[in-house]
Amino acid sequence: MGTFLAILMPLMLFMGYPFMVILIGAVLLGTMLFIPGFDLTTLVQQTLTGMKPFSLVCIPMFILAANLITAGEAARRLIRVIKAYIGHITGGLPVTLNAGCTLFGAVSGSTQATLAAIGAPMRPMLLEAIPGQSPRPSPPPTWPS
Repeated sequence: MGTFLAILMPLMLFMGYPFMVILIGAVLLGTMLFIPGFDLTTLVQQTLTGMKPFSLVCIPMFILAANLITAGEAARRLIRVIKAYIGHITGGLPVTLNAGCTLFGAVSGSTQATLAAIGAPMRPMLLEAIPGQSPRPSPPPTWPS
């Protein structure tokens, strides 16, 4: 099963799947192929009961709150205000990113929510600031044979 995962995970990565899909999909596919009698409900139950620290349970709620704030344009407004103050200096956009993360983190109290809320609007801005950089990731390199 280890060899199967070692081949499948880089293959899925080069195909462009998100990292979370790679982790979950490869393990589920490997489990279904190599342990045919395994009940997936047991896996879900063990995963949920393994989250004993209830502080881990609140992380998805922080990320949901960050998505709601991002949908409501509050994160973009915060970025625009910070960009108006410090965007004119050299390296202003990365400094704006750091200041936005600092302020949003102070307000939300969650690093995960800050990354979800500030990262979504800032990524296209950062990619547009780089000349010749496309907003979509480039395809994986082709290796000479």
